[in-house]
Amino acid sequence: MRNPIYGVTAIITSGLLLSACAPDVNFLTVQQDLASLDGGGSFKSVNQSFEVKANADIDVLFVVDNSASMLEEQRNISSKIDGFMSLIKGMNWHVALTTTDPNSNTTAPDKSVRAWGDGQLRPFDSDGGSLYVLKASSHSLSSAQSMLSAALNVGVSGSGHERGIYASHRSIERTSNTPANQDFFRQNSKLVVILISDEDECSSGIGNCQNNAAKSAPENLVKLVQERFGAEKVFGFHSIIKAASDTACSTAAFAPVYESLSKLTGGVIGSVCASDYTKILTSIGTKTAELLKSINLKCNPADANNDGKVDFALIDSKGKLITSGYSVSGSTVSFSDSLPEGSYSASYSCVDK
Repeated sequence: MRNPIYGVTAIITSGLLLSACAPDVNFLTVQQDLASLDGGGSFKSVNQSFEVKANADIDVLFVVDNSASMLEEQRNISSKIDGFMSLIKGMNWHVALTTTDPNSNTTAPDKSVRAWGDGQLRPFDSDGGSLYVLKASSHSLSSAQSMLSAALNVGVSGSGHERGIYASHRSIERTSNTPANQDFFRQNSKLVVILISDEDECSSGIGNCQNNAAKSAPENLVKLVQERFGAEKVFGFHSIIKAASDTACSTAAFAPVYESLSKLTGGVIGSVCASDYTKILTSIGTKTAELLKSINLKCNPADANNDGKVDFALIDSKGKLITSGYSVSGSTVSFSDSLPEGSYSASYSCVDK
């Protein structure tokens, strides 16, 4: 019998854990006046309880750089992404696509002006089509792959002021008034963003943003996800970029802002200069599968007692400490084996900013 795949609904609490935990369980305690490792701030103790329930819903948003500098990387981009849909087989997926252009209108490959920027979705059926969301309930893996591969060719005539984080931010904000975005984002699904760009946010970092710089800050995108969908929303941002260690091509620029957001959310960082993205996509597919059996934490666990490990304790409904079978990456806890449905609790320490 196959194990079910679980999603998680979390409830953030303060003070003692709920009564689901046995009274004799001793959780980590943190002195509020401890200095953080970088010499600033103190630590806070966080207690969280959550319910594990069956859920295999995944929303995948591609954000593709359509600026002129992407000419080299846009070549054969469709083939580079081939096989992605097979990696999310068995999940209840939604797939959508937007560009890094912060302007409402951008220029398509055929030189027509299209409303693909500012977080708006690019259609999959044609440049001027009306199919904005690919769905597991409506499309086969092969047809979805074919339409995704074709749609990824967004051209290179968009704004040279690339803003992938801003585009993700605006795409979520548009759930308030844009039908296509409302259709794509689901309240209780896991959210995966896959950015493909050869430049950093605002081309060379947030300091170069022309306006609305706050919507380009990694921490503000994470905050928006939690505000719009709830603190329990599991979110992973994956970057196919030129990382600091990447020497594969000379046309791309390092992207430390995108890299930091991926690290913040436990995402994958791959090379935009690669001849194909098979290895990168396989890692993203593995991470996406892990999200189906994961929980989102209120903040990133820290090492308050300076023992070389993050302070984190996971407790089942009988008060038993779970010491293996999970990993903590950023603010996400992923389980190597599906947990039985029921109540769980976690206690951890975070830097009190």
